[in-house]
Amino acid sequence: MLSIIIPSFNDPRILRAIASVRRFDDTDSVQLVIVDGGSDKELIMRVREVLAPQDLLIWESDKGIFDALNKGLDNVAGNMIGWIGSDDVFHGDVKASEIIAALESSDICIAGTAMVDQGRIKRTFWLPRNPQKAAFLGLHNPHFSTFGRTDVLRRARFDIQSPIADIGYFLDVFASNPSVHVDRRIVTLQQVGGFSNSSLRNSFRYNALTYPLYRKHVSPAQAALASVIKVVPKVLSAIFYKLKATPVNSEHLSADFEAHGNTRKSRCWEKVLPDE
Repeated sequence: MLSIIIPSFNDPRILRAIASVRRFDDTDSVQLVIVDGGSDKELIMRVREVLAPQDLLIWESDKGIFDALNKGLDNVAGNMIGWIGSDDVFHGDVKASEIIAALESSDICIAGTAMVDQGRIKRTFWLPRNPQKAAFLGLHNPHFSTFGRTDVLRRARFDIQSPIADIGYFLDVFASNPSVHVDRRIVTLQQVGGFSNSSLRNSFRYNALTYPLYRKHVSPAQAALASVIKVVPKVLSAIFYKLKATPVNSEHLSADFEAHGNTRKSRCWEKVLPDE
């Protein structure tokens, strides 16, 4: 079974995310694990209406998205794990059966993510041939397009005190040298608006926090280099897609993102921000 973790807090777009998981699931062996930080009862009732018997809803207060992801890791029933944001969607071209097949022979499967705003792609994440090694040089896997075996992904935890805990988490996962399968297709469309991906300025701002995370695993020189390199793909990709103004090419999803293009990211992402 492949368990898909969705952290959420008072975000009605989670219903769209759930629908995209249903389209992604061509195996009837996908479990949804909704980790909600205490949303309104009305929204939770709507979520419960679309859950299947094998799905799990955790509805309780939390300390932000990374606390929610840790809860998801602890409670999945599947032997494989993926995740998606409550305001993001699976593209539809990559199916669950393909991810499951990849994970039968690899510890980790990494596909692509496209950042979307008002129905158009703003940037994509590049996929190096050896992403587990490239991560220690600042070239990171797109986190919500990364799937893995449960025993491998449970080797690390998200630091709920850090606004960039996802980077530290995957560095810890890759430090165990898992085998990785790379699929260069886009699997996830991620809404622009999170605290680190809303602008290149924020990317640079939070990049300053990455050095100690790299330093945990590599030399001071490589850690400094990785901190600099980290933002380069974002800058180049943002420029490329701005020039192309590439529309989202998906039968189900383009209209959805057009309708929600000016909506802020779920507050679940913002609750871990440090005080200004």
